[in-house]
This record gives sequence, structure tokens and C-alpha cells, in this order.
Amino acid sequence: MSVKRTGQVMLRQALNQFQQQPTSPSEGKSSAGIRNAVNAPSPVLEVCPICNDIGWCRADNPALIGAGKGDVVNCNLIRCECKAAADARRWQDKLGLPLTTLTLDNMITRERPGTALMVAAARQFMDNFTGWLTIWGVNGTGKTMTLQAITNAALELKKAAIYTTAFAVVAYLKEGIGHPEFGVEDRLYLLEKIPFMCLDELAAIQWTPWVTCQLEELLNIRYFDDAPTILAMDMDPQSFLSQRLFSRINEMGKIIHNGDPDMRLTIQGTIASEGETDANIT
Repeated sequence: MSVKRTGQVMLRQALNQFQQQPTSPSEGKSSAGIRNAVNAPSPVLEVCPICNDIGWCRADNPALIGAGKGDVVNCNLIRCECKAAADARRWQDKLGLPLTTLTLDNMITRERPGTALMVAAARQFMDNFTGWLTIWGVNGTGKTMTLQAITNAALELKKAAIYTTAFAVVAYLKEGIGHPEFGVEDRLYLLEKIPFMCLDELAAIQWTPWVTCQLEELLNIRYFDDAPTILAMDMDPQSFLSQRLFSRINEMGKIIHNGDPDMRLTIQGTIASEGETDANIT
């Protein structure tokens, strides 16, 4: 399976998990598991005072607990904080990110001033995980590693976070074209309401009129919702994004240019040079 296809599958699985939350504590349990639970001592469980353990609350008034189906249609529901940790773990398992290993400490910043600037901006963002951060630079400068490290840090703090690529998002939305039950607008709404999103490879896709319309709506809604978002691309965002979208990205947070060269090419060049030197010595 190609890397692009793998990303599409992982995103679809993660979003399906986000969409299809258990409706009751016993959902998905086997009969044996239920019998064991009945026979076991009953623990004293605290009920969430915000959502009454439903997992969703109204954005306009979180105090109105017990949201029903009518609320889903008539108002803007948000995921309750009490379920964010479970969501984060579920997404982590589906996306397969190295939660305990990949951190900003893994980044090589020695003699790479652009990478050092990028890592410093990432650490500053991680102080409170609010606003937006945009990173751009050529391939091989650690942008993807930085986004995944930030996502892992958010997941460790039990924040509902996801890392994905523009390729996977576009493919996921296209699957909704003509879908009788879960169309493009439904999928877009789900993406818009993800609490924390790292979106990679924005400049690597074809910005057709349809793609432009969908991605601009996604980012515009996240802009209006003030939803924490990190973007990464290998081109200057001002060179391919609309003036309005670029202005909003610039307003929401820092735009960091990692001007370092491709680390992969640098390493390959070093290995080649050392090989030539060894050959001359021999």
C-alpha cells in the first residue's frame, strides 16, 4: 500500500472513530463481559457535571446537559472535555503515531538555524496549544517530524488531536461525493470540529477549484472557531494560497520559514564525500 493510500485509510479510520462514539456504557461489550461487570463490585463513578457522561455538550451553552438528537440538528455540539482523553487515545491507536518516542528532542538543530527557529516556535506553541502555527521550507527539513511531535505532545496531555495530510483530507472528502448518508458537507463538518489539527503537505496537492473550495472552507471555519491548527508546506504560503486565506493564517499565528537545505541530501552528500576520501586514501 502506498504512503498516500495509507494516509487516506488512517484518516478515514480516525474520523470514523470520532464520528461513531458509543451511545451507552454497555455498547460493544460481549455478554460474558457484561456478566463479569455485573458480578464485580460496583465502583463509585463520578458523573461529568457538564455533559452528564453523554460526551457532547452545546457550544452555545455547555450548562444545558443531556443533548438529544434535536440538538444535533439545531445547534452546534462540541465534544466534552471529559471524553477528550479517550478520543485522543483512540485516534492515536488508529493513526499509529509514535506517541512515546517522537518528540522535538529528536530534531537535529546543530548547524541548522532554520530548524532551530522552527523547533523554538513549536515549543512556544506547546506552552498553551492555542492559535495557529504555519511552517514552510523545502523537503527534508523536519516539518513533518515537528508536526507529529507536537501532536504526540498534545496527546500526552490528553488533548483530542490529529495529524494528517492534505492528500488524505482531499481523498476523504471525495469519498463523500454522492454518498447517500455521509456526504462531503458532513465530512467537512467533522474535520472542522476536530479540536486540534496538524495538517501537512498543503502545497503538494493540486489546488483545483473544487479542492480550493473545500480546503478554504475547512480553514476558514477553523479560523472563525479559533481552533488550534498547525500547517506545513514546502512552498511560501503567499505564493499559492488566496490573499484572504493567507491574511487569516498570518493573523492567527506565526509563519516560520525553515530555510535550511534538505537534510537527506546533505547526509547523502556527506556519505558520498567520505566514500571518495576513503577511496583516495586507499
